[in-house]
Amino acid sequence: MPLSRLIYYSESQLDPNKGPAISQLTDILSASTRNNKLVNVTGALVFDEFWFIQILEGERGIILKTFERLKNDERHSNIALVELTDIKGRLFGNWWMGLAIRNETTQAAFAPYLRGGNLYPEEMSGQQILELTQNVAQFGYDRQINDTTTGAV
Repeated sequence: MPLSRLIYYSESQLDPNKGPAISQLTDILSASTRNNKLVNVTGALVFDEFWFIQILEGERGIILKTFERLKNDERHSNIALVELTDIKGRLFGNWWMGLAIRNETTQAAFAPYLRGGNLYPEEMSGQQILELTQNVAQFGYDRQINDTTTGAV
């Protein structure tokens, strides 16, 4: 089956009354990993306090169903599909769902994509979002190799 990649962004609606953001993100990552593994979807989720950026890779029909399900998740709003394209191979094939959070550790990877210190995914092309996600993923991968005490980015 041919592969496709779907890129979208949305505004975070994480509820501080439901615990720390990191705890809620861990729940999202666990559910995504479990669900994606069942349908052979891979990808990455980037979080910067205000925005979610997500990339899904897999069979087109399956990632479209996944996207439709995600649109109903109350933890985000104003969901915008940036790109849906056929691909020859996966860029995030090592992760059922990778998670990268904007923080002091990953700030250098985010820096080229910030304007006035803020991320504006609505002004970014699909290629720019893809580059940001790859840079953050590579930054975390390099750090894990060089620092054995590190877990997720």
